[in-house]
Amino acid sequence: MISCESTLDKSKTTSQNLSFKIDHNLLSKTPLKNNEEFSIYLPINWSPFDSNNFIQLQRAIEINENVIQLELVGGYQSKDLATCIISKVKTNEDNYIPENYIEILKSQFSTENINVSQIDINNTPVRQFIISNKSHTVIKLFISGVQNYQVDYIIPRGVYEAELGKVESSIGTITNKGENL
Repeated sequence: MISCESTLDKSKTTSQNLSFKIDHNLLSKTPLKNNEEFSIYLPINWSPFDSNNFIQLQRAIEINENVIQLELVGGYQSKDLATCIISKVKTNEDNYIPENYIEILKSQFSTENINVSQIDINNTPVRQFIISNKSHTVIKLFISGVQNYQVDYIIPRGVYEAELGKVESSIGTITNKGENL
């Protein structure tokens, strides 16, 4: 069997069962909950956006031109500008992520370096996109359930190593009790 690998397309799609090392010392003491369905523990010392930044982010996220229609739940940021954005997906359709989403992300982030995985977090199916460019690593999670959610971690390259343990711990705490089982 002969296999060819494209050097132009560094995107990868894999299906895997990941376990996250959760260090509760790196997380907030109480979880963010939304309608008792969805919860997540945020990284410690990441503060909620102030009202002005929240409104600006809300306008950017909720405009109709976005590929995936979202409703902002919360935005949080570290002193080093690592960011977590939590949104509800406005549709309950199963296939709300467009087929050409990887191409859209490549264009949006000016990179070919995108890894895609289908993972389970606390028995909840999650589609994960990890996007790396010169300035940031973005971890985009689409969490399935009766109400679907999107969680984005946007981490500047300069603080990636310092924030990674907090981010991994936070991801490992995601639950969506309204999930389809």
